[in-house]
Amino acid sequence: MALPWWVPRVFGVASRLAPTATGRLAAFAMLTPRQNPPQPWEVVPLLAGEVAPVPCRLANGLAALHWTAPGAADGPWVFAHHGWEGRPSQFRPLAGALLARGFRVLAVEGPGHGRSPGRKASPWLFAQALLAAQADYGAPAAVIGHSMGGCAVPLALARGLRAGCAVTLGAPAAMSEIVGSFAGALRLTPRSRQELQRQLDRHGGQPMQELDPERLVAGLAVPGLVVHCRDDSIVHFTHAERLAAAWPGAQTCWVDGLGHRNVLCAPRVVNQVADFIQGG
Repeated sequence: MALPWWVPRVFGVASRLAPTATGRLAAFAMLTPRQNPPQPWEVVPLLAGEVAPVPCRLANGLAALHWTAPGAADGPWVFAHHGWEGRPSQFRPLAGALLARGFRVLAVEGPGHGRSPGRKASPWLFAQALLAAQADYGAPAAVIGHSMGGCAVPLALARGLRAGCAVTLGAPAAMSEIVGSFAGALRLTPRSRQELQRQLDRHGGQPMQELDPERLVAGLAVPGLVVHCRDDSIVHFTHAERLAAAWPGAQTCWVDGLGHRNVLCAPRVVNQVADFIQGG
């Protein structure tokens, strides 16, 4: 996340004066999402023949959008989860392609986002959201995750999500490294970094390194597709290379010029993801 120029200075000073409290404050900041403005392609009027999403809620209160084409009420489900400060509406282009292939799409709105309850968000809470969707709708034919939602996909699969195949877009290979970069950007002292790590490990229920996607996918038998843009300025492309290398038999889709979020709407990506799921 982009930080105002003064934030690293404040955290750097506070980290030396009150390292434990500053580490806890850094953890709070890392677990508390704000709202990103929608992408232009999320808010354009519906095109002729396009299916409108229907707002719904899971049994645990989380908000979601679902897309179902006329006459396809029994189609297999595809679950989708957005990234940090994202929205279910970001899956609109993918939903259209999947509906054309006979699927239904359920895009969950993570805790602390939009209409969903809660204040905190993390890969662990996103994974729980996907498992909650399975409890309500049954096992999906596929699961898709963007960015932090992509981190949640391997974790959900490791914890019982029974998807036939999985797709990650712009996902980190190691959230523990993202945390390290965040701590560096805040100029935290070693003691503050230790407290930040302790708080996040407690939140996830185990050491964060054990939950890194590249570690988890190595043990998955689920077919995977790793999608990433080479000029992604949020999650470096090397994360995708590592994730694909660790995932047995994973396919890849490398693109250029789309950045971190527009990878969700590019026709080439949308069609390749939909074709992969249809074949999976």
